Amino acid sequence: MDADHGLYVICDGMGGAAAGEVASHLACSTLIDVFTEHFGQLNTEDRLALSIRASNAAVRLAGEQTGQHGMGTALICCSTMRGSNSPATTLISMS
Repeated sequence: MDADHGLYVICDGMGGAAAGEVASHLACSTLIDVFTEHFGQLNTEDRLALSIRASNAAVRLAGEQTGQHGMGTALICCSTMRGSNSPATTLISMS
């Protein structure tokens, strides 16, 4: 959670999958870091899209580097701040 930037994230490592707890932590922290890094530079939807792509890339790379192929997580995030061309709330759910 990053309430200062209106971002709420839940990640749940895939049960039974390799290193799900690592994937969930990495996805969550990467998403928050990238989202806040681009605050004020991109609208909300673009920041969320960029953040999710970065989270996915981080999890895939970690899986490849550690030999934990198939590592994954479900991810739900919500942004509650209005951007210049953004709705007040944006919700994304993926696994």
